[in-house]
Amino acid sequence: MQRVQTKQIRYLRFGLNGNNVNTYNHICEIEVWDINGNNLARGITPTRVSGQTWSNITRITDGNTVYIS
Repeated sequence: MQRVQTKQIRYLRFGLNGNNVNTYNHICEIEVWDINGNNLARGITPTRVSGQTWSNITRITDGNTVYIS
């Protein structure tokens, strides 16, 4: 988890570049917390750059941090 100075933000951008086994990126969960402990990202469907494919994109913000294939 990375903490940042409290600010109003509108977008988050993730720059990923594969892993140590192949060129695929694996994201289990994205969470964005406010100062009251609320997960602001929960239930919001992420968007992607055109041309990229994501499987199960809605799972990224479903609140489930346990990986189930």
